[in-house]
Amino acid sequence: MFASCVWAECDTVSYNSMLDGYVKSGMLSAARKMFDQMPVRDLFSWNVLIAGYAGNGDMDAARELFWMMPERDCVSEHDDRWACEDSRGFHCTETV
Repeated sequence: MFASCVWAECDTVSYNSMLDGYVKSGMLSAARKMFDQMPVRDLFSWNVLIAGYAGNGDMDAARELFWMMPERDCVSEHDDRWACEDSRGFHCTETV
């Protein structure tokens, strides 16, 4: 179920491609497992998994991962509106 690079060292681009594929296939637990095992994560790694959680309605996991990000880019910052969502809907007026 879980693609790996045992035959060769994967670079971040290879990991990100597999991560994106898992997310697009709705296999978020496999994506998270791979994400957790990645030796190096870049902004794409973080953003694709956060977007996957948010797109599948798991706002708690998306919010948790968002706050764990070591740095954010314009995509992360633009999507921070969901980080402030509560059960009644969006309520934040400021960005992170």
